[in-house]
Amino acid sequence: MADSGSQPAQGHVPAAETVEGALAPLGRLTAAPVPEHVGIFEEVLSGLEAVLASVDDSVDASAGHPAPASTGDPVGASVEAPAKGPVDGPSEAGR
Repeated sequence: MADSGSQPAQGHVPAAETVEGALAPLGRLTAAPVPEHVGIFEEVLSGLEAVLASVDDSVDASAGHPAPASTGDPVGASVEAPAKGPVDGPSEAGR
């Protein structure tokens, strides 16, 4: 009996390897001038988001579920801010 966890599916790259690849630009931080750090961090963020998306897609595919539609939101869901009501001071009961 073959160990299904020991061999990645054909065409599948283990997530640990892709995460390492996404984090690789951090190695340039020490040699880069500080103003370039933001660009490096954005590159790392984009890479990590791509890894997460690919993991989500592979999990959905293996479970037989269609992948969720892209909303354009980097985290995949919009969060609505709570409605703001009047701001009250200290309670009258405490006086």
